[in-house]
Amino acid sequence: MTATPASDAAATELAALERKTEEHRAWLARETCPHTRRIIRDELAALRRAKADLRPDNP
Repeated sequence: MTATPASDAAATELAALERKTEEHRAWLARETCPHTRRIIRDELAALRRAKADLRPDNP
């Protein structure tokens, strides 16, 4: 299977989202302020949605 520029771009973006997710999880683990924790959880949810949009549909 040959990679296309579009699939390469999607893979690159997915990898960046994975890194951001790990950074946010680490931040959430350190954070003690309830308000900030809520913001981080909201951002993690947005990252999950973005990753789901990039993944190919599974039959």
